[in-house]
Amino acid sequence: MKKIYVIGSLLLIISAKSQVGIYKESNNNFAQPKITLAIGDDDTGIQWNSTNNISLTTNNTPKITIDANANVGINQTNPNYKLDVDAANDVLRITSLKEQPTTTFTQFLAMDKTTGEVGVKTNPSSLGQFLRLPIVDKIYNAGSTTALDFSAVSDTAPNNSENYINTITGITVDDVANTITLPEGVYSINLKVVGIFKGLNDNNQVNVRFTINGNLYDYQPGIIYGYAGENADGFGNGEANDSRKTGYFQEALIVPSSGATISFALDAVNNNFHLYQSFIPSGSTGNSSRTVLTINRLK
Repeated sequence: MKKIYVIGSLLLIISAKSQVGIYKESNNNFAQPKITLAIGDDDTGIQWNSTNNISLTTNNTPKITIDANANVGINQTNPNYKLDVDAANDVLRITSLKEQPTTTFTQFLAMDKTTGEVGVKTNPSSLGQFLRLPIVDKIYNAGSTTALDFSAVSDTAPNNSENYINTITGITVDDVANTITLPEGVYSINLKVVGIFKGLNDNNQVNVRFTINGNLYDYQPGIIYGYAGENADGFGNGEANDSRKTGYFQEALIVPSSGATISFALDAVNNNFHLYQSFIPSGSTGNSSRTVLTINRLK
C-alpha cells in the first residue's frame, strides 16, 4: 500500500517500505520509489544502505557514498579512505587549478600502482639534483684492488670554488667506508680519473670496479692504458713534467624504493698508478683538473 499526498505542485508518495518519492505533479510519473528517498523519478535520490551509511543514487545504483568515518566513496558503497574512487578503468580530470610557485611546493601526489592508494611524496621528480665528489690523491698499487677514497669531501678546493657539492635529497656519503647510499630514483653516474703510471710499460692499465650492495655490478677494464708513465718524456725528473692521462667511467642506475649502496675500486696493472685529486696543468694558474665522481639524478 502506498500513500499519496499533493503539496502545491509536488506529489509525495510514501510506500509500505517507508520509501519516499517526491515528484513534480506535471511529469505524470508517479511510480512507487525504489530507493529510500526518490526525487524526480523512482530511482534517483538518496539511498540508506546501513547504519551511518547513505548514498546518492542514480538509476537505482549508488554513485556517491558517505559513511560514519566521513569516508567518501565514488562507485564504492563501503569506502575505506577519505576519498575512495573506483574509476572503472577511466581517467580522472581536474581543470582550472590555480598555479602555485614551485618554491612553496616540495611535496606531490604519488600513486601506488598495485593498491591504487594515493599519498604525499617529497619531490618524486628530482631532475637536476646532483652530487660532485672529489676523490683523494692516492697511489694505487699494481696487482691489487683498492677502493676509491671519498675522505676529500671536507677539503677546500685550491681555486676557492666548491670541491664537494650535494643537492640530492636523501643521499648518504660515508667517507669512512667509502660508500654512497642512494635513495629511490634514476641516476647517471660519471667518474673521471686523472693520473699517471709510476713506470713505463706498453700494457699499463687501470680498471674500474663498480659495486652495488656489495655485489659487482660493472667492471670496465682499461679506462686508462698505454705506455705513458713517469719520465716518459725523457726529462728524468719525476712526475712534474710528465703528461697525465684521463679516463672515464659511465653507468646508468635505477634504484628501487629500498635504496642502494654503491662503491668504486681501481685495479692497476703492471705499474702503480698515481691518481690525482688536483694539480696545476701547464699554463694554468689554478688547480683546475681533478679526479671527481658526479652523480646526476634524472628522476
